[in-house]
Amino acid sequence: MISENELLSKIQKYAEESNDFFANDSYNQICSTLDLYISQNSGLGKSQCLNLARLLYDDAVRNTKNNGLLTSLVIFDYLNKNVPISPTDFINNNLVAKIELLFDHIKLNINIPDWAPYSDKKCMEKVNAAAQSKNYISIVQELQPFYNGSVFDDCRGSIIIKCLWAIDKRKIIDYLNNNEWTFKMELVLFSLKEDAKDIIQQTLHSNSRYPAVRAMGFFIDLLEKKDFRKETKDEVLIYCEMIKDFVYSYCDALNGLKILLGISISKNFNYLAGLCATIYNDFLPKYLPLIKDLSDNAREFFSYGYLRNANEDAIARDSWIIMNYWRDSSISVHDSVNKFNGLEQLLILGLCVGISSKKQYLMRLKEFASNIIMEQHKWGEHVLQKDLYLMFCLILANKRKKYLFTEEEVLLELPILFDKRYEIKFGNYIFDIMKRLLINPDDVHEIIFKDTVNNKERKFCFLETLNSRQPTM
Repeated sequence: MISENELLSKIQKYAEESNDFFANDSYNQICSTLDLYISQNSGLGKSQCLNLARLLYDDAVRNTKNNGLLTSLVIFDYLNKNVPISPTDFINNNLVAKIELLFDHIKLNINIPDWAPYSDKKCMEKVNAAAQSKNYISIVQELQPFYNGSVFDDCRGSIIIKCLWAIDKRKIIDYLNNNEWTFKMELVLFSLKEDAKDIIQQTLHSNSRYPAVRAMGFFIDLLEKKDFRKETKDEVLIYCEMIKDFVYSYCDALNGLKILLGISISKNFNYLAGLCATIYNDFLPKYLPLIKDLSDNAREFFSYGYLRNANEDAIARDSWIIMNYWRDSSISVHDSVNKFNGLEQLLILGLCVGISSKKQYLMRLKEFASNIIMEQHKWGEHVLQKDLYLMFCLILANKRKKYLFTEEEVLLELPILFDKRYEIKFGNYIFDIMKRLLINPDDVHEIIFKDTVNNKERKFCFLETLNSRQPTM
């Protein structure tokens, strides 16, 4: 059994300045010594090793012992403990080159034993196949079980990576930009996930497309913790430019990435995407294919982000771009009113800007009603459902327009709202809301949307003015 004094003696061998730290595979020998000691002293082993690392580090900084610094760093890394370092400690001791050598020595090979379940073996086969084909979307997808199993949480090398990033980012960026995917690259990106923004900015346009994609997934997680009401305008614009560049660079792959990276459910990413649609003229057409697959909350935040910065002319133009895109799309829609929920505020405001009289408003409603009747006998219902959705949004706009209709007028001009066939198909609650909004809009204060597929409800409250368009973060 190895004692604490023997541990100290063995470790200090590697911390002596006279020895070549990289001779005889010192890194792995230190780890083997720690393995033995901790396995024999399970109760206090790790805490004693951590205290030893701190003592070595403090002594090495005071007395400029290079190998002592390196040895303490290896112990911190072995224990996966953040190093209490100042980057100047390494720069002052001329250790940058040796830290780079430590980084070069990092190897991460994940081997699946013969006795492992078939699913684990199959998973590794898929990862290797994706890596060989250089299909970065497949790599992200096939690595999901590794993240679910926290495989990278305790990997050796993470602290060394963070240390090198702190003293010389260029080495890490050069590695990411000039190498194909390996498990080591995955460990680098995972270890630096808190610095995902910097990595995206410096790898987005490189030949190696994977680092920016994986870093964007981490960046989206970080975004969810932010409240943009407290961010400076300059900082928000930096985020917007990053998202714009990412969408433009990976436009061909966004459909494959939206779920893998969390884009489809991220409120704050889509809030910034909404801002991007008001800043960059060609952003909305590139992002439209994603909007239809966002979660309710994500769409709502896209709408809020857009409305925060858009003027009335842009709202009128872009709301119809969105609605016409959906109406002309050949993608089937099974739940017309709920499918695109979250964007009602944007569409209502757009429709309000585009209509200036009760007569014009009624003509537009009749146009949609006519389309619904014309489409009802065609095969498939997606066009019919989308026209009903647009008519519904147009009627929601009357909450602000406040055009008053009598029940007789509604029955005469829009008999479709009293047609039981459509009520059965789309729900009598929605038809009741539409009639009430036309006859007495002040009587409707909120709407409860019901998702019959997922058995969920969502409360919709009206924005009365353009100035009341702030989200609840």
